[in-house]
Amino acid sequence: MIAHRPAMMATPVHPRLFLVALQLLTRLPVGDPMESDRDVADSVAWYAVVGALVGGLSGFVWWMAALALPTRAAAVLAVGATVMLTGALHEDGLADTADGLFGGRTPTDRLRIMKDSATGAYGVLALVLIVLLRVNLLAALSPVAGAAALVVAGSLSRGVTAIAMLNAVPARRDGSGAVLLDHLRPGPAIAAGVTAVVATSLFAGLEAIPVVLAAGAAAFAVRVSAVRRLGGLTGDTIGAMILLSDAAVLSLLVALEVGAGL
Repeated sequence: MIAHRPAMMATPVHPRLFLVALQLLTRLPVGDPMESDRDVADSVAWYAVVGALVGGLSGFVWWMAALALPTRAAAVLAVGATVMLTGALHEDGLADTADGLFGGRTPTDRLRIMKDSATGAYGVLALVLIVLLRVNLLAALSPVAGAAALVVAGSLSRGVTAIAMLNAVPARRDGSGAVLLDHLRPGPAIAAGVTAVVATSLFAGLEAIPVVLAAGAAAFAVRVSAVRRLGGLTGDTIGAMILLSDAAVLSLLVALEVGAGL
């Protein structure tokens, strides 16, 4: 359980909680701003902002690399930058979720598999497929469109995941997900969702509506599957929500771009 120091009074959108969200979702050096389990949950309000920051930094790598390299090579570098910025946190969650959901017969067995540090066949396949998908989707966009898509995908994937976590129960009591889900309040989650939708509208215009729906569908599909097969959510399934929502956003943006060019 995370409880480094006694909690200070903080509103759900207190700027200090932005640093908490950065610490939880990235490997950027921010010191140790966490003070309580409540901080962990309330920092959800900043998830969409952190996602936009990760997407923006990766988008800059993509844009600069695409000016000098073949588009697919630039896409590999951009996806690699995202993985480095997040410490492969969401990729690890997706791999464990795939192993657990598809490799076990009972909720207890699936949770045991997910807790195992070894990655199984389902997890490896999930990682290979998601990386290939993201690289090829990004390579289908222009440098400017690709950079914008990474910002939208980064922000929206985390915003809809915040909403999808509301009223969810933890599948086990000893995981990091339990701290988050036990203390999550509607205010911070809704703040993250609204921030993500606003950011998407600024970048995507009228295309924001189907993009938001696609991201939400991906996140809630993982939630429904996890609740049915695990009995609740874990930190790993939350990571899988983010990564699959991100891929859903990129997929739809590319589809809309291709459709507009027909």
